[in-house]
Amino acid sequence: MDGETLYGPNRRGRFDGAPLPQSRLVKNGSSQGQPQALCRACGQSVTVRDGTAYWELTAEPAIFAMAIRALAEGNSRRSTARMVPIDQDTACDWLERAAQHGRKVLLSRWQDLPGTACQLDEWWSFVHTKESHLAMAKRVCATSGEAWIWMAFAPGWRLGLAFVVGQRTQERATLLRPRVAHVTEQRLPLCTSDPWPESRAALLHVSGPWGPPARHGNRGRFPEPRRVPPPALLEAQVVTHRRRGHGGGVTTKAIFGKPDASAVRLAALPTSTTLTTSDVEREHLTLRQHHRRRTRKTNGLSQA
Repeated sequence: MDGETLYGPNRRGRFDGAPLPQSRLVKNGSSQGQPQALCRACGQSVTVRDGTAYWELTAEPAIFAMAIRALAEGNSRRSTARMVPIDQDTACDWLERAAQHGRKVLLSRWQDLPGTACQLDEWWSFVHTKESHLAMAKRVCATSGEAWIWMAFAPGWRLGLAFVVGQRTQERATLLRPRVAHVTEQRLPLCTSDPWPESRAALLHVSGPWGPPARHGNRGRFPEPRRVPPPALLEAQVVTHRRRGHGGGVTTKAIFGKPDASAVRLAALPTSTTLTTSDVEREHLTLRQHHRRRTRKTNGLSQA
């Protein structure tokens, strides 16, 4: 029995999340061939499979692991069902089981990341039918039509910090910023984005405290309090100019903070020392090439 990956079953107890040597778990025989332990704090038993993707799995663990490895390597459900062998519906269920468990593990560990820079970008896709070809009755349904994927990318690690799926609205832009702040240790990383006006309001909604704006003149009532940018907030926009469908140059515009402070933050990065969004755009292209649901203008377009 692996004590480093075995935890107590009492989610409300003070030993929740503590491994076997630090908690009040003791070995307590086995159940259906699986070693188990007894929690002296709550009196409940826990098996090795508790809290893993193997929980309540009736198939052999080796077959399940082989199927998940085949699916992770890019094999389809039909080819995985022929190789293992299992039914293709079973392969689909196992993929959902492994994905949900991986998401829970990732969310529990995905916090306090020492990120100093972040690139923001959104990319377009659609579900089942494009917006122009969608029936009027289905346009009110969020499961069909155009969809945007908002992503926050850390160029120093080549890693996506957070993402949001939805329409290109102020609500979705505001939802992405708290997720970035939740997983990063430094709450105000240097952010670069495209020239979309809603990005400014989204960043102020998360990082800007409430304060009275400057009053112009001595007459009239005082203006209503609004969110003001803190001195340490750094935000820049990358504007790409096009001429006749081709690139005509790139300019940068400081939204919050001074350009000198942004240059100092960029100098500490192991990647590019200029304000750019090329890293997150390159990541989007890689994802499109490896996922048929997201490709555009190809003969291999796959509709959901």
